[in-house]
Amino acid sequence: MPSLTVWLFRLFFLLFALGASSGALATRTVMELPDNFPLRLEGKLEYVEDPSGQMTLDQVRALPAPSYTELTADNFTKGFTASAYWIRFTLANPDPRPVVWVLQHRLPFTDYVETWVLSGFVRMHEIAGDRTRVAERQLPAHLPSFKFTSAPGESVEVYVRLSNINKAEMQMVFRLDTLASFVSNMASSENQLGILYGVPLALAFSSMVGAAVARDRRFSTYGLYALATIATWIGFNGHFARFLHFDDPDLFNNLLHMLMLVQTIFLILFAREFLQTRTRMPRFDRIFVAMMTASCIGIGMRLAGIFTPVTQLTLVLMSMSSITAVAAWHAWRMGMVHARWFFFAQLCSTVPVAVGLAGIRMGLYAYDGFVNFQGIYFAELLLLAVAQHDHVRRTQDRQRKLERDHERALAERNAFLEAEMVNRTNALAAMERRAAFIAEVGAVTQRVAGGEFTARLALPEDGAMQPLAVSVNAMAESLARLEGARRHWIAEISHELRTPLAGLVGEIEAMLDGVHPIDMAHVESLYRTCDRLTRLVDDLHELAMSYLRPLRCKFAPLDYQQLLLDLSPYFAGEARKKGLVLEVHCDAPQTTAIWDSARINQLLINLLSNSIAYTDAPGRIEVRVTPLEERVRIVIEDSAPGLSRDELAQVFEPLFRAEAARSRRSDGSGLGMKICRAIVDAHHGTIGVAGSALGGVLVRIELPYTPEDNAS
Repeated sequence: MPSLTVWLFRLFFLLFALGASSGALATRTVMELPDNFPLRLEGKLEYVEDPSGQMTLDQVRALPAPSYTELTADNFTKGFTASAYWIRFTLANPDPRPVVWVLQHRLPFTDYVETWVLSGFVRMHEIAGDRTRVAERQLPAHLPSFKFTSAPGESVEVYVRLSNINKAEMQMVFRLDTLASFVSNMASSENQLGILYGVPLALAFSSMVGAAVARDRRFSTYGLYALATIATWIGFNGHFARFLHFDDPDLFNNLLHMLMLVQTIFLILFAREFLQTRTRMPRFDRIFVAMMTASCIGIGMRLAGIFTPVTQLTLVLMSMSSITAVAAWHAWRMGMVHARWFFFAQLCSTVPVAVGLAGIRMGLYAYDGFVNFQGIYFAELLLLAVAQHDHVRRTQDRQRKLERDHERALAERNAFLEAEMVNRTNALAAMERRAAFIAEVGAVTQRVAGGEFTARLALPEDGAMQPLAVSVNAMAESLARLEGARRHWIAEISHELRTPLAGLVGEIEAMLDGVHPIDMAHVESLYRTCDRLTRLVDDLHELAMSYLRPLRCKFAPLDYQQLLLDLSPYFAGEARKKGLVLEVHCDAPQTTAIWDSARINQLLINLLSNSIAYTDAPGRIEVRVTPLEERVRIVIEDSAPGLSRDELAQVFEPLFRAEAARSRRSDGSGLGMKICRAIVDAHHGTIGVAGSALGGVLVRIELPYTPEDNAS
């Protein structure tokens, strides 16, 4: 258990952190005047917007009074804007002594802050802002500051022009102070900065040493985060010129942007290592990786000269850093006790920052009255150091416990090994029996591979090996069936090819022997026989290709209603010749689908040709097309004769012909229905046959509007 001193130490820093964020609900004062300030503000603070940014002081002074708007707590913020704003007010010195006063603009990120003080014929002008070199500023402060001496009884008009080259946060917030008070505050700030820079720097150095000794990435990522935080403070405080020994405001602005993003990256890296999100909380880890990726993109964009999107991205990422507090809370609930201090650290830093940034963006707070960023980050770094110490202490406690458990487990292990030796001996005998069975499996499978499909395995006594024997026997039986089917397939194809070839050879021999004359009638008969052979070979090739791979289709928008209307006249005429009536019903609001028009045409021709060829006269054939929510249903049914249940089950078998009345067609290959199924499968649809209410056969097809392979 931690000592009382340790707990008091932790409580002190927690209270310090909470106190650092106590300014979050400060009032929105647009012009802050310290107590006992000798000057008097006469009239109102007013501002006017200059969207063009080209107005001069004389033009602004010449504007009528209604052109100005009173500057109040409700309109002090202008958000992300590229406009220029002029603020004016009057100061009077009722004191009998001259007063040296300082006007300070409280937002450090304003490109140009120009101040004019008009008194009688005296006009004093000064330029400040974050694009002004430190050496050229009237006062050595990182906030734009202007100094002026008011004579006794003197009233002066003050005009301040604020403008940004890029779109950036702009707030019209000022502070008036005497020079003595200003210098005193500057000295006090310098003393505070010594602590704010020194303590985190010592923590970073000790963490780097710890990382080198313990080879633990938690220490190194914490040290890098502390260094990035210190570097960011240096930028916020305008001390780049002091520590880097050169004066380039544009470079400093770019560097500060990138340091804020680097700070976010190192915070996330430390959170990933400390909370072990990669293994324990993968959902949070994916969010953290996305935030680091966005930070790297922001750094690249800033190097490329992009300003406003990077500014917005930086503020969003700083606000999103509060997710680390949620992750720490979740880890704490999962049993990672050391995560509690990480949770407290993020609760007093990233959460107030996120709330404060949102408040500034929505105009709820003034920047000057918002949280002391350096104070809350200082408290965060101290609490994170406590979290590191707590984690190391708990790790050492666990290590000692593991050593004790290891000694106890070692004794138990020795006893276990003795018992295990007996079990291994028994297992070895069982393995020998299994090895003999495996050898028998190999012998049987070799016989099956050699064509002896009657070979079978006897079921072994070992229940674990019985499924293998059953599978081998099932494989042999399946191969026997496949071999029979192959021989039947070869016999069927041979028969289908031999019959027309025999007739063709007979006709040619008769013509060569002079039995039949060589005239157009006999040549036409030979052509029909050759045409049947050609169609049979084409169907066989199409079917063979469908076994190897799905039929190739060229998907394109198709009006299937128009396709039916184009086919209907021809098949209606063919039906009438046979004494049949063909009816086509297709009345759909949507008649367009992404199909292969040639394949669908082939499908419909095959089915309609079958119905016409196999239906007795007088009879009828009905075609109905019904659009469903995601599919199209096509139903083709005809009148008698029909097929038996066994024959319906074999319709899609290659070379199948019914033995009953529907087998009259002599020029068919018996492959048409199998090809129809291949076409439907290529379109990710379904096809089935059943008995028709008209007495014949019903074929039902359902095709999706857009096949899956063509959905993208």
